[in-house]
This record gives sequence, C-alpha cells and structure tokens, in this order.
Amino acid sequence: MTCLRVDIVGFADESFPGFVHCDFTDAKGNRHTVLEKIPVVTTENLWNDSTYPWPGMLPCERVECLHDGTGRDLALVSINPIGPDYPAQFIVLESQLVEGSKMRVMGCYANHSVGLVHLTCRERLTLSSTSNRPA
Repeated sequence: MTCLRVDIVGFADESFPGFVHCDFTDAKGNRHTVLEKIPVVTTENLWNDSTYPWPGMLPCERVECLHDGTGRDLALVSINPIGPDYPAQFIVLESQLVEGSKMRVMGCYANHSVGLVHLTCRERLTLSSTSNRPA
C-alpha cells in the first residue's frame, strides 16, 4: 500500500476513534486539508490537548506515474478520506509517497500485505524500459 506524507495540523472531533485535520501540498504548491480518523494517519496517541502539527501518512492509491517539464517525478494519487468531496485525485511529488515496508503508521502498515512488492514510479519506468528491449 502507498501512503501520502501529511502534516496533522489539528484535532477535529472527539467521536471514536478521534478525528484530525491533515494537510498536504500538491505538485503545484496548492495546500489541501482533509479530515481523517487518528488511527488511519498515525500510531501516536493524539487528542484535543496534543501539540500540533504532527507528521502522518494518509493511505492513497497511485493511479499514474508522471513527469513535468522540469524533470520532477510526479504521481497521480487517489485519496478517500472522510468528507463529501472524496474520493479525489491529486498530482503530488513522488518524494511525498511512502511505500510498503517504509510505513510505520497503523492505517498504512495494517493494510500492507507481507511479500507484496510495491514499486515507485521510477522503478516502474526502469522495469518497463528494460522489459521492452528485444532479447
């Protein structure tokens, strides 16, 4: 499973299991805020009296690997946090994504299948370019 690095910027609601506001910046520099359950984005015991911001990871799906005119590796991701405007897709920097065994938070780690290989966009492009060469 893939996760998008986010900043947990504040507490939102005490309803079980607790909800927080999470911010991230897309590849164009636009800031987005989503609402998510605390255990989905962190293993920390955050609450309304916690100090914010806090680093977190939001589960997402990498839909497509992209590149811009300046050579940056980008990814089109789909997220599905709580709210009427979701699921939604965003273009983010590849470096904002965390894959498989690098994940340490409940929402991402709990959904990771052991032995399943997740490739970054660069790894996928390298693999596809070498597999298309004639033998």
